[in-house]
Amino acid sequence: MATINAINSPILNCISSGRLTLTSNTPVTTSDVTGATTVYYTPYIGCVESVYNGTVWELLTFTQLSISVPSTTNTNYDVFVYNNGGVLTAASPVAWTNDTTRATALAYQDGVLVKSGDATRKFIGSFRTGSVSGQVADSKSFRHVSNYYNRISRPLLVTDSTSSWTYTSSSFRQARANSANQLDVLICYAEDEIYISVQGLWQGSSTGASGNLGIGINSTSTNSSSLNSNMQTAVGNVARYMSLAIYNDIPPTGRTTFVWLESGANSVTFYGNQNSGIHGIVRN
Repeated sequence: MATINAINSPILNCISSGRLTLTSNTPVTTSDVTGATTVYYTPYIGCVESVYNGTVWELLTFTQLSISVPSTTNTNYDVFVYNNGGVLTAASPVAWTNDTTRATALAYQDGVLVKSGDATRKFIGSFRTGSVSGQVADSKSFRHVSNYYNRISRPLLVTDSTSSWTYTSSSFRQARANSANQLDVLICYAEDEIYISVQGLWQGSSTGASGNLGIGINSTSTNSSSLNSNMQTAVGNVARYMSLAIYNDIPPTGRTTFVWLESGANSVTFYGNQNSGIHGIVRN
């Protein structure tokens, strides 16, 4: 590693050419990773990082950095890098107060996000520990690594392989009353939109039965979808219907659960093994 030069340019001070990842030397993972105990900052589109030294910005070349995951559960952490005597170094991760609130705020230095009160610490992203102490996941159902720089589109998907189940209320609930039927996503800084869709097949058991799908934002009972279809069976109609719900918006900073919701007035049978599920795309 080496310091290339000191700069004071609005063009060069935003250079950041790495990505946070859970697999060593793999900046973009294409399969699910769970149970990771180390977060890596890996060169992606180069190996140069701009950092502020308190006076000017400097460019440092770097190789992969390793960050040990703290022994906690269900906690968000911010990752910062800094110039440690000419060597790009990852500072100890900084825990959040809760799922949505930072204990240490971010601030701007020349338009670049840094640690509030210490502009030499440049913000590069966040990660979240899960239900097992000291472990992080980056999978289709748990996107718990969030990059601030060099974000790419990552798939989200949860399905339910249960053949069918019945629901008899017009009130929304989590699909099949199963807490696994949701997406769990960490957003380090709210800027990019997210796309979430729920689709499902259902059949009414009586005239006037109404099947409906929705998307809950940190809720198993309130539908926050941007668009959704609500259909009702006609007399003597035993057809199966495909319903849809879509959420397309900028999600809040922090951890958000996107919950697959359903309602089934006058008794509705939902089918899980007919390509039903919640899916989407997040940039992280």
